[in-house]
Amino acid sequence: MKQILIESLVMVFLCSCCFAGDPMEDRSKELALALGIATNNEPHMSSAPVLSGKQVVRAGEFQVKHKKMREAPPETVMDIEVLDGAGQAVATGRIMERTSFEMARKALLEKLVLNSMMIGALREKYEVQHNDVGDLCIVEKVYDRATNAYVVDPRIIHFVRGCTAVTLCTSAKDKDVRSTAKALDAVLSGVSETEKPSNGK
Repeated sequence: MKQILIESLVMVFLCSCCFAGDPMEDRSKELALALGIATNNEPHMSSAPVLSGKQVVRAGEFQVKHKKMREAPPETVMDIEVLDGAGQAVATGRIMERTSFEMARKALLEKLVLNSMMIGALREKYEVQHNDVGDLCIVEKVYDRATNAYVVDPRIIHFVRGCTAVTLCTSAKDKDVRSTAKALDAVLSGVSETEKPSNGK
């Protein structure tokens, strides 16, 4: 009788696993809803991957250099370092190349919820910036004790351009990483015929 009960419990557990949804996907959809990001699958023409086949890419006055790359076709994840004209590192980050804008957006949102924070707290942490960088741009906020409010942290930015999701950050105090992000975005959009989302960018 005890053995039958154990086997029954195991079967219930396995069935629940089979029918359970992807928790990361569910959390990413919740975050998208909280931030007002549309997740409908409108048609988008996606840019061809331009970074995965190169060791170094020129982006304006900067150079984007691979530190580590993982390929699982058709997806590519790259850890990068951004150098200025003098060869000094000004930012680090991650580039995720996918097969479509929707998949790149999904990859970025899932990256942002890869933590134990509640969706309410994540809504305070992240903010969508319109008409800034990429087809979708998300900045992070930090709590400012002086003003008793959350303010944008200029040292980190996330964006999607075409089928590429990008995160850039710098450890330099008071450094605004957006100029670096815009230079990289220009490279991505320069080789892309990406159809812009409904925000008109």
